[in-house]
Amino acid sequence: MVLLFACVASSSPPLVLEESSPLEQPVAAEDLPNDGVRPTLSDLSPLRDGDPAPEIGAGPLVLALWASWCPPCREELPHLQELQQLGVPVLAASVDLPTGRGKAVELHAAISPELRSAYAPELALKLGTVAIPALYVYDSQGQLVWYAEENFTAEELDRALVRSGVRRR
Repeated sequence: MVLLFACVASSSPPLVLEESSPLEQPVAAEDLPNDGVRPTLSDLSPLRDGDPAPEIGAGPLVLALWASWCPPCREELPHLQELQQLGVPVLAASVDLPTGRGKAVELHAAISPELRSAYAPELALKLGTVAIPALYVYDSQGQLVWYAEENFTAEELDRALVRSGVRRR
C-alpha cells in the first residue's frame, strides 16, 4: 500500500489566538472526514522508544498530523507547543513512514520537545486525511467539530477551540 500526501508550503503568520465568536452552525456530518472518527489508543504509539504510551482521554483534543519531510508541519510544531502551554490539550502525531521515524524524533526534540507526541503512521489513512499538516479538533464528547488540511487561519482554529469547549469566548 502506498500513501500519498500533499504538503503545501505556507507563508502564513504564526498562530495567534484572539477573541472570536463561536461557529454559527455545527459542521455537517457529510463535511467531516470518515464520519468524524476519533483516534483510539490502539492507533497511537510513543514517538520515541521507551516513552510512555500517549494518552488521548475522552475530553477535548487538538490532534495535529505532521511529518518530518513537511516544511509547514515543522513550522507548526512550536505553535502547537505554545497552545499546549496555554492549557489546550494537543497531541502531535507523526505520520512518517518507519524509515523516517528517527528524523521525526530528532525534529520533535529540537523544535518542540515539550509537545505531547505520538507515532501513528496509519492514522492519516484511518481519518481520511489527504494533505498535511492537518488539524482535528474534538469536543468534550469526543465529537469532531472542526478539521483543516494544509492551510487554515488562527481565527478558524480559535473558533473551533471555543466550539469544542477548550477555550471560552
